[in-house]
Amino acid sequence: MNLEPIRLAVIFDGDDTLWATEPLYDRARAEARAIVAAAGQNAAAWEALERRLDVENVGAMGYSPDRFPTSCVQAYEQICRAAGAAPDDEVVRRIRRTAASVFEADAPVVDGAREALAALRARGARLALLTKGHPEIQARRVAQSGLASYFDIVEIVTEKSAQTIADLRPRRDRGRLVDGRQQHALGRAARARCRAARDLDRRPRLGAREDARSSRGREDDHGRAAVGRSRITRIMTTLLPTALHPVPEVDRQDTGLRYTDLLFGFVVREIFIRLQNWPHLPAAARLQLLAVTVMVLGSFIGYRRSLNRSTYAVKFFNLPFWRFVVDQLMLVLYFRLAVLTEYPWTGKQDLRGLSAHTATLVLVVFVLYLLWDGLGAWMASARMPGSGGKTVPRYPAIDRETNQPTGLAAAVDVPGLWITVLAFVAVALVRIGGNSGWVLPALIAVLLGYRWIKEIRTSAAETRHA
Repeated sequence: MNLEPIRLAVIFDGDDTLWATEPLYDRARAEARAIVAAAGQNAAAWEALERRLDVENVGAMGYSPDRFPTSCVQAYEQICRAAGAAPDDEVVRRIRRTAASVFEADAPVVDGAREALAALRARGARLALLTKGHPEIQARRVAQSGLASYFDIVEIVTEKSAQTIADLRPRRDRGRLVDGRQQHALGRAARARCRAARDLDRRPRLGAREDARSSRGREDDHGRAAVGRSRITRIMTTLLPTALHPVPEVDRQDTGLRYTDLLFGFVVREIFIRLQNWPHLPAAARLQLLAVTVMVLGSFIGYRRSLNRSTYAVKFFNLPFWRFVVDQLMLVLYFRLAVLTEYPWTGKQDLRGLSAHTATLVLVVFVLYLLWDGLGAWMASARMPGSGGKTVPRYPAIDRETNQPTGLAAAVDVPGLWITVLAFVAVALVRIGGNSGWVLPALIAVLLGYRWIKEIRTSAAETRHA
């Protein structure tokens, strides 16, 4: 009895597998949230409510293009009523229009999708596209992707089940595309990476067997070439941009702060063990330790109180990463300042250059302060592509109560930056004094004044936001 060779069959999903739709929703939601915040309502509460309503509305509205905009508007209306305010009709129109942009924007084809499909076709696989959603929207997504020609069959369904898979039929063949033994579905676990392109140089698994044909060697060469091109394309278009601009994410554990606190502890220890020798220290050593104590403790308090301290996660090589690097360089200098006075004190240390050395290191610290503030301003002004050709903040402002991004652009702390610039100039002027007796007292006065003015600035800002 002759048995027909069993061919590899692969069933692909569409949304967030072959093309990316979730980022479209995220961007539209962020823009709608910004509209809600600008209208004076609680943006974090709106987003949480919108997400819940959108899930509930699936039962009544299914995958209609009206569901997401309706959920956004309903959430706005409900938080307005909860706050005792009437919904603004213009705000409602703007929210609905922004949410509807999801269905007008093109969903980008994920990197490696075309190469994966081409390589599978080269190996003789039968391909099916089974995507769930609103027929008109999904038909447009399929057409816009330009991937339909790779498939033997394209089906748009409102629900997926074992029966819908079993009923798949190719365009030209009478028999079914697959049977129970041949099904090899690539689901959402493959989204955003198209792992099929990476794995094509291995033999098929899960019971699917290739058609034993004489052209297998030639097809394997085509498949390997497609995989090679896919890897290069993925590196250039996905991995490299992702490495340079990782997705911003709020740090739930505040890891950077905890680590920096630990290192501050080591610096403070070096200062305190030297202060134990206070009765035996000469005036120059005492003034140096006072200057270092003011700088380190003031920096610790200022860091925790800073209006510009980011709560975004540190990732290679995002802007929070570079601010974290600057933080660590400051701590290295703090440590160096703390050990300028010898321990244990023997009375043999030459203190003639202590004032100038201390002032020089403090001046370098202020250079790092300026760099840190500059990176903060860069974060506040950084943008990334949004829906409808618009740009949205890459690092939006964080709601202090919920620790969630508001979708609004963060404010650049221009007054704080100017305070640091003026303090830097003052330290530079003090440094000109070299080893004069007034250098360390003047340095202490500048450091105290700097932290006092910074605290006034922070307290005033907190009063305005209260």
